Amino acid sequence: MKQGLKSPVDFRKISLQQVASNILGLYPIELKPKITYNYQDRTIKEKYVCISEFTNHNAKNWNNKFGWQNLVNWLNSEGYKVVSISEKPTKLRKVIDHSGKFPIENRINELKHCEFFITVSTGLAWIAWALNKKVVMISGVTEPSNEFKEDNIRIFNNKVCNGCWHKNNINLSEKDWCPNHKNTKRQFECTTSITSNMVIEKINKLNAKSI
Repeated sequence: MKQGLKSPVDFRKISLQQVASNILGLYPIELKPKITYNYQDRTIKEKYVCISEFTNHNAKNWNNKFGWQNLVNWLNSEGYKVVSISEKPTKLRKVIDHSGKFPIENRINELKHCEFFITVSTGLAWIAWALNKKVVMISGVTEPSNEFKEDNIRIFNNKVCNGCWHKNNINLSEKDWCPNHKNTKRQFECTTSITSNMVIEKINKLNAKSI
């Protein structure tokens, strides 16, 4: 395997940033990129939180049927407006619906002015991180070592099946890929087992430290 074309180490066994470092022949360190952008004034005057529910693969989504709506209801009760910035349309109630296909500049501006960002393992998480926002990441199919660690408040249940992304051949064309438990009651248990209360507990700890 020629260095510079592919990572000499299986990408499933190392962090995403280390994959890039290996390809470029650089020493792997976690480093926030710098985003140069002409930021606009905030359009939402109240304090708000951005959320992004979806990824390009169901295995990475938060598959708890009631998780997102319960979380939105709680955030509203705590005085936060909730702005959905997923590319896929949201069906959540009591949110400001900015879901859909918008220029990345829109997303940068929305994230720049939010209090924090709640998401799954998405590209937008990396943008928020680069903007020095706290990222509350709900994950299960990817292990904590996969994404960035700084400013990543991760909700991960290690008491159930997890980390399939790193242990199996990934089939992105299979919508409901779940290599160990597909078509059983345990399908996607890595995230169905994550409750809204587990996420709320982490957010409350953040608030105690003053986000």
